[in-house]
Amino acid sequence: MDKKKILIVEDEATAIQFIQDMFTVSHTNYNIDFAYTGQTGLQQLSTFNPDLILLDIVLPDMIWTDVVEQFSQATSKPVIVVSGQVNKPTRNFCESKGFLFVSKPFKPFSLLQQISTLLP
Repeated sequence: MDKKKILIVEDEATAIQFIQDMFTVSHTNYNIDFAYTGQTGLQQLSTFNPDLILLDIVLPDMIWTDVVEQFSQATSKPVIVVSGQVNKPTRNFCESKGFLFVSKPFKPFSLLQQISTLLP
């Protein structure tokens, strides 16, 4: 059976390291790839073909509403928004596009549970 693929779109080095450590320590069997900008993430949707996307919406090359809009138009795969931009309008906008929303900082076990639910 092929490993499920997760694309992580995140620009902060400490967050990337934390997420890598989370997957390593939990011994999950996912194929992980990273994109450090929104545009690179959008390109990797077709080249990497992920089964799930972990998406930070505050990225250096795009306005957060554009990030959400463009990813919602570009993929029907599950998207979990992982963001420190925590307010009701932001959460509502992301959820209106069918994305799950997880606030930073997050508990690794909770995020892994959500991922395993979406990627049986």
